[in-house]
Amino acid sequence: MKKVIEIEAGKFVIRRYRDQDEENVRKLWKVAFGKEMSPELWHWKYLKNPYNRQMLLCLNESGEAVVSYTGIPYRANLRGKAAEMTQLMDIMSHPDYRKTGLFIKTAHAFFEFFGNDIL
Repeated sequence: MKKVIEIEAGKFVIRRYRDQDEENVRKLWKVAFGKEMSPELWHWKYLKNPYNRQMLLCLNESGEAVVSYTGIPYRANLRGKAAEMTQLMDIMSHPDYRKTGLFIKTAHAFFEFFGNDIL
């Protein structure tokens, strides 16, 4: 499932993370947060965690990740009943694409894509 959007800054695709996106997202991490995320930490946090992952990317026309909206789903107790929750984490946008609306569009798409799983 993917969503194509067009804004003044260009055409973008919002879609689920694929395993081959790892390096692209780690590059975005470095630009967004000013430091690198090691492959070991990435694998521990997203690929080896026992809860799976929910990751959505917004890519520009050249395929560069410009927004990442990520959560880790888990089971919790909500008012005495088992419930599926999502812990949002490592949400980021490329500095060159901030204040363009892409972050909000990606966030809305996250809840469209994963909403049934987490609401």
